[in-house]
Amino acid sequence: MYQVEEKNKKMKKSIWLSFLPSFLLIVFAFILLYKENDFLETFVLILGYFLMIFGSVRLVFYLRLNEEQKIENNDILEGVIFFFFGLIAILKNNILAGILTYILGAYYIVKHANRLQICLDFKFQTKNSFWYYIAVISGIGVFLGTFIILNPLESKFTISKMIAFCTLITEVISIIQNIAILIGISKNNER
Repeated sequence: MYQVEEKNKKMKKSIWLSFLPSFLLIVFAFILLYKENDFLETFVLILGYFLMIFGSVRLVFYLRLNEEQKIENNDILEGVIFFFFGLIAILKNNILAGILTYILGAYYIVKHANRLQICLDFKFQTKNSFWYYIAVISGIGVFLGTFIILNPLESKFTISKMIAFCTLITEVISIIQNIAILIGISKNNER
């Protein structure tokens, strides 16, 4: 039972940390809808600084863990990845602005595939049926990530408008999903 509680505690921490990128990406979507010109390059630069800070925070979290917790933790991997992606975004922001579509689509696919795994963990830990809804939301997130990468409506929307709409939808879904997971963890801990 202790192991399940520890896993739920780690999951809660991860979910709370994922609210910030969701809110920032919603702000990005609204700005992109209204200020298309040269905004992508500026955004990539700002995103680069954010990723470097976020990666540094993950590395600090890893260094503060005890030896037993470090074995099961992936903060160092995530921290290094975020830090170096941030550095690349700062140094090559004009190039990354051109491939932002693919990066954002891949981010959504990975993020929601991870959420799918979380909800499947809940399926086996609890008798509640909320995991089914999280799985459906994860499927929608993976679909939108794929939609951004494939860009089937290229002639109807500008790329920045499509990114803005898909980002807005995906991040609102992600916030709802985060709340549902936190509620599920709380219900599971009450038992």
